[in-house]
Amino acid sequence: MKSPMKKTAQLVIVLLITFITSSAFAQQGEKRGNRPEGPPPIPNKEQVVKMVTDLANEINLSESQNEKILALFNAHFKEVKEKIDENERKQKEMETLKESFENDVKSLLTEDQQKAYDDFLRKQHPPKRRKK
Repeated sequence: MKSPMKKTAQLVIVLLITFITSSAFAQQGEKRGNRPEGPPPIPNKEQVVKMVTDLANEINLSESQNEKILALFNAHFKEVKEKIDENERKQKEMETLKESFENDVKSLLTEDQQKAYDDFLRKQHPPKRRKK
């Protein structure tokens, strides 16, 4: 027979997988509509507390389990936010490197060549369309 902690851990994992899968399907639906693309917003502290409270009520968590799971949820969403922030910072760094590189190339070209180079870059990397 499995211990109650193992059952709870398995249930939490199943719920998280369900939550992630549901989010993925919701994002697909949003892409079909007029909503912006990208991951769903990270829940704030109050939303996390509500999520865990709903979970606790649904599966009858003990106070101890509730506190531990709340801590796990908070740590998880904090880590997700840090990764998103890190990714945004890296994207900005890459954009800066790209601009620097292109300026270095242009510094070796005549004015006419610079215009032709800009046209070449636009053909190679057309601007991404944004759905409205």
